[in-house]
Amino acid sequence: MNHYLFNPESYKKFYNCSYYDINIHPLQERQDIFYGIVLIVGALIFEIMYMLVIPILWQPTFQKESCYKMMAYIAVIDIVAITINGILTGVFAILGTVFCSFPSLQIFGGMMALFIWVAESDLAVILAFNRCLSMAFPSLCKSIFTQNRTHLWFALSILHATILAFCTDTLTFNALYGVWIVNPHLGYPQTGREYKNVFHLIHNIAVAFALAFFYIIFVISLCKKKFASQKTFSFSEKPIFIQVFLMSFMNFSCALIYVYEQHFPTPKLIMQFSQFGWMCIHGLPSVIYLGLNERIRRRVFKMIGIQNVGSVSTVPLPALTSKTADRSTHNKYEPTA
Repeated sequence: MNHYLFNPESYKKFYNCSYYDINIHPLQERQDIFYGIVLIVGALIFEIMYMLVIPILWQPTFQKESCYKMMAYIAVIDIVAITINGILTGVFAILGTVFCSFPSLQIFGGMMALFIWVAESDLAVILAFNRCLSMAFPSLCKSIFTQNRTHLWFALSILHATILAFCTDTLTFNALYGVWIVNPHLGYPQTGREYKNVFHLIHNIAVAFALAFFYIIFVISLCKKKFASQKTFSFSEKPIFIQVFLMSFMNFSCALIYVYEQHFPTPKLIMQFSQFGWMCIHGLPSVIYLGLNERIRRRVFKMIGIQNVGSVSTVPLPALTSKTADRSTHNKYEPTA
């Protein structure tokens, strides 16, 4: 986006579509209708589930707690993210779109994709940090995330995302590989320029390892509390560790796959998996909210007119999911700030 906004000459030189015909790869080769439909259908399911959850997260009862404030912000960002990397990406895959099919739309779509990824993954790391503090140092957590300080954390993540989105090389979708990538001409004659976004690279690596670090600290803290109380883990508590492992693995693996595929040849199937995983990072929290957070689920049922729903004997996840960390549910470890 920096070339498009601040350096028109550089944009014309390195994002020039006049020196090759996109049809050197026939439309049939570029299109992937099944992949596009999977993305669109998956995105619509996630969007519908989020539309049920978001009004609940923004209720005053939930907004009193810092973790739910951040979860509400992340949910709004996730809605936009799913629209970009699910619906728009699916349409592009069906149409066989490459950068030179719709250059301006690609630039702005890629800028939004980069913005939402950085903002959401920043908040995911902050939320994981919040969960670790609430487990290990509850008083410190309340002081850092109390009242309007939670909004400051959100503002910092938005500022960071804005800087990266507007001041670094953008992402563009390439239907030949089914993924958003820095090189706009991948698979076509090259301009001689090495397309890379060092800041995006650093961000992805930092997010992957920060999430892994905070999840490890969280699990260690949880185990210490359990051992200190001399209680064994019940059957209902086992989903905590399963979810922590699955969501941290998805965030960690997708972030690193994106790092790898931006710089090294990668099979198309792996690239498509990373794109689908990116969408799931933003969409799966809605499933977790409805499936495992009884507090949210009951309010959703009440909102849509379903009363007297029986409780489910599952333990909410007190750790946070991602693109990017934890979307914590309400439990005794949550801060009340």
